[in-house]
Amino acid sequence: MAKRSLHLQNSHASMAERYRSLEDIANQEKTQLRRDKQELERLIRLKENEVEHWRSQAIDAAETQAQTAKAQLQIVAKQLKQAEHSLEILRLELKEAHTDAKQSQGTMRSLHHDLKVRNEDVDRLTVKLAAATTTAESKTALLLQSEAKIAATSKEIERLQVRLDEQAQQMQLLEAKLSRSVPVDDEELQNRQQREESSWHQRVSALEHALVVERQNTALFREQQRKAVSMEQEKAAHAIEQAQAVAAELATANLCLLERKHQREQEQKAFEDKLKEYTDRVTTLASGKDSLERELAALRHQYEQLQQTCEQNTEEASIRKKSLQEELTVVKEELKNLTEIRENLDRALAHALASPRGKSVKHQTSLSELRTELHKAKQKITVLEEQLSRSSSIRTSEIEGKLAQLSARERRVAEEQRGLKKQQAHATAERLQIEKERAELGQQREAVESKQKGDHELLQQVIVLLVQRLQVMTVLFDTVLPLSSNQDRSCEIAAHPSDVDLCRKAQQKWEDLRQELEQVDWKLADMRNQLDALHLEYLGFASVPLNADRPAGFHGPNPFSDAVAAGRDTVPVAEQLKASRLLRRLSCPSESFETRARQTFALALAREMAAMKGGYERQLEDLRGELCKTQQLRQLTGQRLRDELAAERSRSQRAAAQLSERVSELEAALMAAQTEQQATVEQLAAATSDDERQRALQALTELVGSEQRRRERERLVKLLAYCGASSVTVECRDSALEEEAVDAVLQRLEADVEASPK
Repeated sequence: MAKRSLHLQNSHASMAERYRSLEDIANQEKTQLRRDKQELERLIRLKENEVEHWRSQAIDAAETQAQTAKAQLQIVAKQLKQAEHSLEILRLELKEAHTDAKQSQGTMRSLHHDLKVRNEDVDRLTVKLAAATTTAESKTALLLQSEAKIAATSKEIERLQVRLDEQAQQMQLLEAKLSRSVPVDDEELQNRQQREESSWHQRVSALEHALVVERQNTALFREQQRKAVSMEQEKAAHAIEQAQAVAAELATANLCLLERKHQREQEQKAFEDKLKEYTDRVTTLASGKDSLERELAALRHQYEQLQQTCEQNTEEASIRKKSLQEELTVVKEELKNLTEIRENLDRALAHALASPRGKSVKHQTSLSELRTELHKAKQKITVLEEQLSRSSSIRTSEIEGKLAQLSARERRVAEEQRGLKKQQAHATAERLQIEKERAELGQQREAVESKQKGDHELLQQVIVLLVQRLQVMTVLFDTVLPLSSNQDRSCEIAAHPSDVDLCRKAQQKWEDLRQELEQVDWKLADMRNQLDALHLEYLGFASVPLNADRPAGFHGPNPFSDAVAAGRDTVPVAEQLKASRLLRRLSCPSESFETRARQTFALALAREMAAMKGGYERQLEDLRGELCKTQQLRQLTGQRLRDELAAERSRSQRAAAQLSERVSELEAALMAAQTEQQATVEQLAAATSDDERQRALQALTELVGSEQRRRERERLVKLLAYCGASSVTVECRDSALEEEAVDAVLQRLEADVEASPK
């Protein structure tokens, strides 16, 4: 029992171990299956990804093809739209030219009106100048009166001085008398004399001081009167110069208007010439396009004719092949008949040889008949051979004729290529002409820019001179005349009560003159401030005050000339000045008509100059755009024609190469067949025994059968290829089935050929 229990325990342990090993194996198999499953899933995913990638590539290829076709259609449509757009642009330019002419007429009317206004201003300024001259004459008369009064006062002062001298002499005489009459002490006399002398010296010094002060006052008054006279003279000269400046401005404005009119006429003439040139160019381009399209249509028609001739040649070859096959069948039937006749003759000959000699005459007659029939059969065989050689010669002549036609077509294609090369040379010449015109336009633009630069520099110089002129005008009124204080005047008046009236009158005159000058010059100060602001705004730096004398020959300020010289647009400046003018009208209702007229004239000049600049810029931009469009159109047309020419050339070359290869192959096959047939026929003619004739006939039948099988194979292959390449295609073509079908047909034909001699 113990042994059995031990045995059972051992078996149980072994079973447990085996069970564990089986579990391990099962787990390993499960893991392996799991791995295999994952690997299979991965492979499936990869395959699906590959399929999706292939589908996406196919879809992308189809989309790209569709996009290329669509892009080509869009390019053609874009070219047509560009042609229509260019025609519309030309129409719009004509309309703009008419509108510009109308605007120029309106501006001319406004400028004529401004000229009338400026003439009225000149008349008004002449009246003011006459009034200023009269006021200057009256002031000079007053100055002469004041000088006469000053001379009278100086004479009175001299008379008083003489009187003082006489009184001093009398006092000296009285002192001498008193000293002689009254005896006094010397010291007392000396003291008294010193006191009297000191008192007299004080009085004399006071009188001298009063005389000096009066002389200073008279000199100051004379200086003030001289300065007032010089200021009046300067005002009169300023009014004269202002009138001259207005006249010069009117003259320059007239010159500007005449020059602008001449420029407009030249621009109109140039625009008409350019328009005529562009219309001629458009017509030439359209005619060239039509001629190129006609040539392309002719080339396509020639290509279609070549294709039709190729198809006709293939059809003729197939028809010729069928006729040759029919002739071959006829020859086969005749050969079959001849072999039957030969066998019959052989059997008859054997029968005749085996028959008794009594029947020899009859058999000889039949034998002679059979020999005549055999001779006729040989003659017929020779006739058939001659027909075969004739047909082969006819075929070779036809092939040579086709080769001559192909060579003639190649010559025509070469001539067309030369014509296209000539057209390409003409296109290059036109491109060079366009580049030359572009260079001329660039030179004209540089000349115009240099001229504008010179005009801008001249305008800047004019602006600087105008600023200097206004600075010199304002410097004359910035001087503050030095006057003595009221306290000194009161002391002098108190010291000399006799001169109170004269000094008071002179002071009153000076105050009146100063008030008049202040009332007249506040406008000049305002104008100077405005011009300084404009100078700082447009030139970029402040004006430097002048202390030197004023240069002659410059005119009033013009901020629009500064804007034009700086190369900026003058329309915003005009709008800003218009707004500031409205503000000044609201703030200063008493603004003069002269400034308003000047601003109106300046605005008109600014508008005219802005219109000139805009017209030049528009013309340059239009010319650049038209040049770019013609260049792009010419490049696209040339590239398209070159591509089409290369494609037609490659197609014609491929067709010629294919035809030449096919002709060479047919010639080689024909020569091989002719040599083989000739050898077989010679072998048949040279045969002397029946076995040799039989072998020669079998070789001939095998040759004909092989040729027939080869042609049948080619026909079937072409038929299957045509069915595969036509629109009615088989979804799944099997090359093995096609080969089997061809082999079955050929085997049937071979069986027919082999069964035919039997």
